[in-house]
Amino acid sequence: MCMKERTASNRNYPSRLLSSVVRLLNVQETLHFRNIRLSHLQYFFAFPLAIIFANIQEVLFISDYSLFGLDAVTLLSGSYCVGAGILFMLSNKKIISAISKLSADIAATGLLFWLLLPAGTASLGFAMLFMAGIGCCAVSGGYAYAFALNNTERFLGAVLISLFYGLTKIHAGSSLFSPTGLRIFMVLLVAGIAISLALYRTKDFEHVQNRREKGLSPAVWLMMYFFISMYFIERFFTYIPGTTEPSLVLLSGVFGVISVLLCIVLQMFLSQSVWMMCNLFFIAMVGSYALMYAPPSSLLYTIAVSLHGLQLIGYLVGLYLLGCVLNKFGDFRLFKLIATVIMPISVLAYLVPDLLKGMPPVLHATAMAASAILFIIFILLTPSYSKHLFLADWSDDFRRPTMSEAQKQIAQADQFDNLNLTPREKEIAALLLRGFTIKQIAVELDIAFDTVKYHMKNLYKKLGIGGRPELFARFAIPMKKNCEKPSIPQ
Repeated sequence: MCMKERTASNRNYPSRLLSSVVRLLNVQETLHFRNIRLSHLQYFFAFPLAIIFANIQEVLFISDYSLFGLDAVTLLSGSYCVGAGILFMLSNKKIISAISKLSADIAATGLLFWLLLPAGTASLGFAMLFMAGIGCCAVSGGYAYAFALNNTERFLGAVLISLFYGLTKIHAGSSLFSPTGLRIFMVLLVAGIAISLALYRTKDFEHVQNRREKGLSPAVWLMMYFFISMYFIERFFTYIPGTTEPSLVLLSGVFGVISVLLCIVLQMFLSQSVWMMCNLFFIAMVGSYALMYAPPSSLLYTIAVSLHGLQLIGYLVGLYLLGCVLNKFGDFRLFKLIATVIMPISVLAYLVPDLLKGMPPVLHATAMAASAILFIIFILLTPSYSKHLFLADWSDDFRRPTMSEAQKQIAQADQFDNLNLTPREKEIAALLLRGFTIKQIAVELDIAFDTVKYHMKNLYKKLGIGGRPELFARFAIPMKKNCEKPSIPQ
């Protein structure tokens, strides 16, 4: 790009930013409960059940014993991350099912001895073995979450994980379950994980590419930016003095559960965009840290803690985007790379607040500044998020049961090859030539009416034509023989 073009681009940036925001505000996404497949329930439950332990270990493993000068929670967190990293890095696509089953066996063995042995160093050691196995189960479940599920299943899987996280906070603030009840809960979870992983079928992962194109798609970087930002912002909260009071933890958990239910309503019933939920998360976090400057016993401080419960919106959306983007652009190697990157970042997200906990004013100011800066960057990146993620040529697939559904229509449009059309433009061109109206195309593809018009405009521009009559004149003869005009859907 020459200097003049770059300067012009910079001058147009404010208008591009505003245009992107307006378009994203009008995007509608629709998922349907009917898209849940009973044949894939093992993949639906494997990831949520395994990742629950990453969020509730402080409740389940209460021990005064330590090893190497490290307390039990730190050891178990490390075991979870290390177990996931080492075992999964040794795996490959061909043995994913075997690795998954081995992980469940390791977890079950560790849990059994932890339950039988009295509290002590040996018991803590088996708890670490258990968490290492569960860590690998979580990554194996995450692989299925990304590559074996469709969008509705993936979204509801993230909902299930987030709901459990919120319920864990409610328990931590109110002690709903007895120690015996928690152990029974653990056994049931591990049994569910073992059954789910035992039902893995290698054939369900044959479609995952062995190699990806050189370089990472911008959509991957944008997804990772939100995911990492969400993780760092959330981790500061528990280190701020006063936030671990049982009543406040309970309040945060209750509003967390409410926020997850809100996400279900926004996505499944009101058809609001994922981008909208990303902004809700950032706004809630910035507002929460700002209001925490109020006195701890004040109403404003209570509102701050309640707002922070909306962190689960970011948690849910982060997991959902992670699965969707991996499904579209990822392969086994990229999945392993991202899993390897996320594990150290998870440790770092604990380390930074921990280093600042002895300086509460600095910790709070850092949390506030980080939340605000990351939000501002997210807003400034809106044109990129619009272009490469939420309004990209493939992003209509967020509003479909599965990312690969569009290929069914593209197969009917071979004559559009070498015309520099996107897959979605080819698909819409094929439907136009079959006699579909704009409304019928929107229903057929399960996308917004305005989205169809947007792609049609680009289609006509690339073909150098002025509308549908010219499209028919140029392409209709070879395609209409096998096509009938559809009836208007009811």
